[in-house]
Amino acid sequence: MRTTKICRTCTKELPTSDFREGRRRCLRCEEKTYAENWASKTHITCNKCGGEKLISEYYKGHKRCKSCYSETYKDKRPSYDDKKDYMLKYTYGEDFGLEQYKNILQEQNEVCAICFNPNTNGRKDSNNLYVDHDHKTGKVRGLLCSNCNRMLGLVGDNINALTNAVSYLKKHKDLNHT
Repeated sequence: MRTTKICRTCTKELPTSDFREGRRRCLRCEEKTYAENWASKTHITCNKCGGEKLISEYYKGHKRCKSCYSETYKDKRPSYDDKKDYMLKYTYGEDFGLEQYKNILQEQNEVCAICFNPNTNGRKDSNNLYVDHDHKTGKVRGLLCSNCNRMLGLVGDNINALTNAVSYLKKHKDLNHT
């Protein structure tokens, strides 16, 4: 392993500890170059829009202003629907995406398949039902609220355990409650 490196700016042979990992200029030359190019200036011309703006309008070390940088980032950022579609296909296979999720949601009238309550998480515009699937086959069965989804998970999809739970609740049902 090398213990020294030659700086491409000052051409001095220096210990590798004087360099940032993967860089070819020593720390002193990097700081000097940064000071010359950025710290001494009050205005910089943006590489994208060509506008001359205050240095505070740039992220440190960037050649594009913050507004151009944000625009570019927003254009590349996937929408919520794209992310949800990707995650559904990643989790449940290529044949189950956002379109299939929405179809099942409509078939169930946007409520849980077991308790018939919407899972809005306290928001009017949200219907966040979870995809229920058979863990052995991977086949999607329906959409459930978080409580029903956890209930099935806790009993391990065991029909006998659920039947026994229903019998237990019926046996101990308080007559005063309907």
